[in-house]
Amino acid sequence: MNRSEVIIVTSYKAEQIKKRLLEFCTLMEFEYNGLECHIDPFNPTLFHIYCNGAEKDVHSIDDVMSAPLFGGKCLNDIADQIQILDW
Repeated sequence: MNRSEVIIVTSYKAEQIKKRLLEFCTLMEFEYNGLECHIDPFNPTLFHIYCNGAEKDVHSIDDVMSAPLFGGKCLNDIADQIQILDW
């Protein structure tokens, strides 16, 4: 493997979350480490992320999964630790 290659390891739950968000059917609300968070998937190029007052629009599902907006961590890293409240 050359040094510029990056391997991203995701959990089964992270893959399920990603798949569900790509259905673009509803807001996903969850709690992580006492923080209230949600992701609103509008379309394939617009997702609104909110967590504990911080908000960000991102333009791909990969950005949703890798944005460090959840207490400084990304959804790929915390997927197995979140409690999904509604989706």
